Amino acid sequence: MASTQQQSFSALSHFPPPPRLDKKYLEADAPSLYALAEAYRHAAQPLWQHDRKLSPIDRLPFRLLAAHAIELCLSAYLLQAGIAGEDVRGFQHNLAVRLVAAGEKGLLLRKRTIEHLQRMDKDREYLMTRYNPAPLAMAELTRVKATLDELFDKTGKAFN
Repeated sequence: MASTQQQSFSALSHFPPPPRLDKKYLEADAPSLYALAEAYRHAAQPLWQHDRKLSPIDRLPFRLLAAHAIELCLSAYLLQAGIAGEDVRGFQHNLAVRLVAAGEKGLLLRKRTIEHLQRMDKDREYLMTRYNPAPLAMAELTRVKATLDELFDKTGKAFN
């Protein structure tokens, strides 16, 4: 049995690594990226439930889609405001840096929303949502929903 598993793993080493993606493939214009953010937001909507009986695992799909929509929305706003795509990609998943840059480009958010986005970044909520089945310290779903809605309400003006 061990030799069969060992053969399977050694067979994997015969596959070449995937080709590197062309930089142009990774470039998205601001309206397209905002449309993608909207798609993630719309995908999260049916999962939105503030039922306190839901287990932490049952809440994760909404949180993941919402967190990704938030990140994409901020990225689209920054691109629309003139920040280079290379710089935005360099922010990786750092919401705090995106938030500061968006504020410098005129995005005005409520204090509670700013604090929530900073806490999401500090607590690495995006990462925890993807990999931790028991996210005990994460914000309540109503706060996530409020942040998501406000962010799209305020940034949508840049795209309409």
